[in-house]
Parts: sequence; C-alpha cells; structure tokens
Amino acid sequence: MTKGANLDSSARWPPPKCYPGTRIKLHSNISLPIIWMICSRPEAHLKRTFAQTDYAIQCWREFLPIDSAESRSDTEIFIRGRFKEIHKRYKEYVEEDTNGRWPPEAAIEQIGEKIAGFFVFADTLLKHIEDSEMREPDQRLAEILAFFKHSRLIGSRNPMYDLALFYTRILSAIPDDHWYITRQILVASTLHTDNVSFGNTRSGLAVQPMCNLLGITRAKFYAVMRRLHSVIRIPDPSEAANTHLQFFHATFLDYLTDPNRAGRFSIGRLVTDGYASVASAGLRDFAISGLRCLGSAMALSMVWEEEVRHDQGSSRTLEAALTWPSGDADTNWEIAETATEHFHFYFFSLICILLERSELDDVLLGALRGFDFNALAPSNRYLGPSPHFLPHLQPSSLPVCRTQGLSNWDQTLLSVVEKKYPYKKPFDFNNPVKGGFFLLGDSTKSIAVVVDLSNIASKLLVISLKMPS
Repeated sequence: MTKGANLDSSARWPPPKCYPGTRIKLHSNISLPIIWMICSRPEAHLKRTFAQTDYAIQCWREFLPIDSAESRSDTEIFIRGRFKEIHKRYKEYVEEDTNGRWPPEAAIEQIGEKIAGFFVFADTLLKHIEDSEMREPDQRLAEILAFFKHSRLIGSRNPMYDLALFYTRILSAIPDDHWYITRQILVASTLHTDNVSFGNTRSGLAVQPMCNLLGITRAKFYAVMRRLHSVIRIPDPSEAANTHLQFFHATFLDYLTDPNRAGRFSIGRLVTDGYASVASAGLRDFAISGLRCLGSAMALSMVWEEEVRHDQGSSRTLEAALTWPSGDADTNWEIAETATEHFHFYFFSLICILLERSELDDVLLGALRGFDFNALAPSNRYLGPSPHFLPHLQPSSLPVCRTQGLSNWDQTLLSVVEKKYPYKKPFDFNNPVKGGFFLLGDSTKSIAVVVDLSNIASKLLVISLKMPS
C-alpha cells in the first residue's frame, strides 16, 4: 500500500489506463486522506517504478503467497460457488448422484488440492468446464481429472507448471488445419503500442476488422476459435465490429510468447521496434495478409468523399471485398476504415521488425512490389506517429525504397514534392534528423513520403498521384 501517493494524470475521469512502460509520478509531499492499494503480480515495471521514484514515499509491502491456508480456503469457496452455478445452468447436461448433487465431492477435493490456492488456475479450469460452446460439463470435468493424473505421473508439484500443461492441453484440441489461422489471429491480437499518447491502440484491433484484414470469414473465425472460450473472451457476432479479443489472464499470453513452455503452440516472443510490440511467430504471414488485403478492394474504404460513401455501386463493391461484411453499408465502411487505419498505423513497424529479424524473403518482397502504396495515402493522412524507425528502411535492404527517380511516374512525384516542399532534400537514412523525402513502391504503385521533423510532433506526410490530397 502506498500512503499519500498521487498519480499525476491531470483531472481526467475516468483516469487513463497505465501500461508497462507508462511513467507514474508518485508524490509524498501532498497530504491526502487516501491510501492507495496496488495489488498485482510482482511485475518488473512496478518494482522499477517504486524503486526509482523521485521522492521518498511511505509504503507497506505485503507478499501474499499463493499456496497458503488462507488462499486455499478462499479458492475452495470460489470453486464450490462456481460449481453450483454450472450445475444450475447445465443441469440437464450433468450426471447427478442419487441426492441430486454434482459434481462428486472427491472431484472438488482433487481440484482444490491441485490448484493449491492459485485463483487463475481455478478460474481457467472452471471456464473450461462451463464452456457454453461445448455444453459438456461432465466430459470436461473428466478431462481435467485425467489431466491431473497425468501431471502427477510426470512429478509436477508447481501450479504454474500445471497451468502451462493445461494451456497446452486446451490448444492441442484445436485441429491441425485450424491452428494456422488461429495463430494468425493470436499474433494479430498482440499488436499494440505502449505509447498511450496515440489513443486506444494498445487494446488491439476489433475482431471483425481484424478478420477482414486477415481475409477470414465469420464462420471460419468462430470455427477456429471454438476451443478457446475458456482462455479468451470471444465477442458475439453482434459485438465483433467494435470489440477486441481479450485474454482472461496474463498467464495465457505469457505462455503463448514463451517458446520453452508453449512449444509448437508458441506465437513467438514479443518483439518491438521501439514503438510497437507484436508476437514474432507468423509476423511475416500477417504482414503479407495485410498487404494483400489493403492493396485490393479494401482500399475503397480510403475514399472519404461523402458522395462516394453513399454511392450504392461503391458500397456493393466494398461488401463483396470484405470477407466478413455487415448487413449495413455504413458499418461496412467503418469496418474497412478501422482495419486499414490499424494496418497504416503499424505498417512501418511491421516492416522494420521483419527487416531487423532478416525475414524479408522473396515472398514478402514480392508482396511489397505488388502492393499499391497509394492505399496508404488517403487524404494525405500521416503514416504512423513517429519516424524513429526510418534508419531501418535502407534502400539496400528494402528495394521498393529509394531517393532517386527511376521512371516518369517517379519524376512526376518528385516534381509535386518540390512544389509543395521546396526546402526538402532527399532523405539521408544514415542521418535521419534532417528530414527529407523518399519514394516508396514499384512503378505506378509508388508514393512519395516526406519526413517532417520541424516540430515536436514529427511525422510522415504522404504524397500520392492517385488518391485525393
């Protein structure tokens, strides 16, 4: 607990969310009749924050062990309460004893003994049993008891290890022909930024826009995610346009991004270019899917003029281009805009991470050559919030990037740049602080990118000969 601690967050309400990396200012020289209680796993960023405060603060720390008599008692109450709810909800699906009770007392005791006061484990097990998609509480309970028997055989006494084994068991139930798509969805769901200055980007892309970006239909999405309701909140179709996937517990993401624990189910460790973070496995495939989607009819969503938005021909074309359309034309435009804006926002981060990891192979390079970069240039919108990644975009490593004109199209682009920004010079990738311009794309699919470092809010400006400016 921290006494007299003030989160320096101005007067906003509700207060902004704080994520790992967010700087929290703690002041002890302000007298408030408030005691702040911060309850969390012993995360490194919290330890760092309290260790590096500018002012001495009065605080008490209490370590709450998982495997204590109090925790075991609390989790037993929790388990019994949840089993009563499951019994009431699925009464017709369970085998009661002669006294109308379910489950057997021995099963409750086995679960209580195995989870050892670990609430996350208990919650995950019970979500698995009551999965509304499966409606097989007895069978799922039997699976869990069999899993406990297996973990005893291999000598496990660590609930965290057992939880990882259980996550593996859950993912093992996904058919092999579904796993590739499931992994794409999980990787796309991890893409976020810790820079909270740029809106609610960290919460991820909503399900329906994400599926359109990946080329996944509604039916396929729910089919490949069917086995994951115990570990991920999967929104109903009515919510999918505006709701992202939510992992119930941080331990599941920890597991997925740890190849040592997840094995073949790992989505790779989280990697970053200093701005955006994303799981690394399957990142190349995600980038290719996004390029193909954005470079096709999805680019229609970038035409913002009102008369085009309400043109029925354009609306029907867009609906046909979406793999998961809505029944409403305006909603389809919003879904497409959300998907493409999200991909715009992270486009260079994805490419730079792939370059840094030497994953720019012939297939991805071919997708970049075939991609019409004019789709990144709606109404001269900015390409992401920061050009810090530009040193990665060396023409020697990214052939679609250059500072000299190679065609008549390039020369036309350069003449527009010279007219609009006569003071700008060709961009020096080895010395990016001066700003400048460069060309991106192949032939008539090219755009000009102007790096503007003239103020604190440095940005990239896009010049296109196809899209309205």
